[in-house]
Amino acid sequence: MSSKELFPALTDWEPTRQTLHLYSRAVGAVPRAHAEFHPKWWHVSLNVQPDGLETNHMALPDGGQFWLTIDLRQHKTIVYTDQGPVTEISLAGGLSATEFGDRIFSAVA
Repeated sequence: MSSKELFPALTDWEPTRQTLHLYSRAVGAVPRAHAEFHPKWWHVSLNVQPDGLETNHMALPDGGQFWLTIDLRQHKTIVYTDQGPVTEISLAGGLSATEFGDRIFSAVA
């Protein structure tokens, strides 16, 4: 099986790549705001999961944990707590990076 059969050509990929990059930066800013300071921030990343990207779990003030997932199969970003999903933001809505970031930050506020 050739690599062309495994991975289709990504023509017209650039707009999608830019959008995913900006959305990932917005989601990745949440752990930096809630994690303990570290000069290099190596411990703050988006981890690759079967359905997309996920932050590390972060502590909630009243106990428990929360985390965010960019689900590329369902085309949405989901804020989870130990009790399950709290907020879902569609990636198909055509939100600007600023609008997306505002929704993320209000969801975790």
